Formats: sequence, C-alpha cells, structure tokens
Amino acid sequence: MQYAKSVISAIQPRTLFASALPVLLTIALLWESPAYSVSFVDVDALSAVAIAVLVQMLANLNAVYGNFHRVFQPLKIRKANTDPENKIVINLLSQTSVTRWSGLYYVLVLVLLAVSHFVKHKENHVTGAISMLVSVAFYYCRSGRSLPIVGLEEMLFAATTGPITMLATAYLLVGELPWRVIFYSFPVANFVMAFTIAKSAKDAPFARRMGATTKSLALRLDFQLSYQFFLLLAALSYVMLFLLGMLMGHLGNFVLLATITNLKDISEDFRNEQLDELPAKMAKLGGTLGFGLIVSIMICGFFLY
Repeated sequence: MQYAKSVISAIQPRTLFASALPVLLTIALLWESPAYSVSFVDVDALSAVAIAVLVQMLANLNAVYGNFHRVFQPLKIRKANTDPENKIVINLLSQTSVTRWSGLYYVLVLVLLAVSHFVKHKENHVTGAISMLVSVAFYYCRSGRSLPIVGLEEMLFAATTGPITMLATAYLLVGELPWRVIFYSFPVANFVMAFTIAKSAKDAPFARRMGATTKSLALRLDFQLSYQFFLLLAALSYVMLFLLGMLMGHLGNFVLLATITNLKDISEDFRNEQLDELPAKMAKLGGTLGFGLIVSIMICGFFLY
C-alpha cells in the first residue's frame, strides 16, 4: 500500500492536465477546421492524449527522484561526518523502481503509437518521427542531467508543453503542421514559462537554504527581474490569445475577460512576495483558460461549419 502511494505521489496525478490540455486544444483546432477530418473519439486522438499524459508521468517520476537528490546533495556532504541521528533519511522509490516504471511508461507509449499506426494506417515517417521524439524525451528524463545554463530547463519545459507537444499532436493526427496550431502554441509556451518563473520564485528560499542558488532561475534573475519577466510573459500570452481569437473568430475572448482579474490578483501576490500559493494559482488559471478555449473553439466550429 505504501509503495502504491509512493508511485502515485511521484507521478503527481493532479498536474497531468498540463500535458492533456495542449493536446486537446490541438485536437479542437483541427476539428474546427474544415480542411481536416479529426474527431475527439478517434483512436489516434485518444492515443495522442494518453501518450502526452504518459510522457508527463515519466517526466514527473524521474524529476522527483533527480531533483530531490540534486537539491539535498550539498546538505548530505555537509553532514557526512556528523552523527547518524542528524543525517537525512531519504524515503523515496529506489532507482530500480523508477527505472522499471519508466520502462513501462515508455513501452505503453510505443504500444499506443503502434495501435494508432495500424488502425489509422499512418505513414511510416509520421509514426517514426513521433517515436523518435518520445525516445529522446525518455532518454532525457532517464539521464537526470541538468542543463549547463540556468533557465534552459524552464525554457525546455515551456517549449515541450507548448510548441513541441501541439505540433507533434498535429503531425500524428493529420501528417501536417497547420499554421493555426503553430500560432496557438506560442501563447501556451509563454504562459507555461510564466508559471515556471513563479514556481522558481516560490522555491527560491528553499534553494538558498540548500545551497542550490546556482540552479535557481529566480535567484539568478533576482526578485524584481523575475517579477517583471513573469508579468511580461503572462500579459503577452493574454494579448496573443486575444488577437488569435479575433483573427480566427473564436470566442475565447470571453474566457480571457473572465479571468483577467485572476491574473491581476496573482500578479499582486507575486509583487507582494506572497509566493506560497502562486504556482497552484497559476496552474488553476491555466486549466481554466485551456478548458475555456477548447470549449469556445468547439462552439465556433459547430456554428460556423
């Protein structure tokens, strides 16, 4: 029972909407377009959602282990010669367990790709490209290596959640990279980058105490610059979504107007250094925005086509 709880805690099920929403948004954009025949209940569409969730579970599982040991490494070195009573007891999944679960998720992803390939008669280069992308993600997650420049991991996370996930989904479903998906991927990436800055700011005091200041984006930027970048990226994502909604005839503007006060409150919390609930509030806002945009795009597609 305790082992099952450890696995569930490691994969962080409450965060899995972050990978599902960009895929669902891509499916909605393709479904709304008369140029493509895409359905939410198609085998390849359901496979795309499941693959995105499994890849995030793989990333979460490996990040929990790697980040814990990376953060506590200076503390363990400092306490190496002290009494055993003062040492930190690490109660996490073993590396063997992490490896086995990671392998299982990777195999499940490949199985889903194979099912989609044969059921929907996908071209070999499409399935091959997505398989290669998933394999690169698997290797990166399993390597546990930190990128050499502070901020690159946050940028990679934003790019993966936005452009990479959405374009890979479109390529798997229709074998193309539609402009509407490309355009919508940028505000998603901006919002996710704003979220990572907020999370880094929230974790900054802990990183400073643990001697990991060189790994913290917020500490390297300092608080004022972190706040300015956060505000710029969050506002830019709203502006881009507003313009895209106007240009493409989507009703997402109502969602933006309804949540603009939430963004203002979050920005005020950041400015006043009330950071404890900041990532959770940003995640909730992102979920609301994503769900609202998907619904509004589907409503527009239903009435216009």
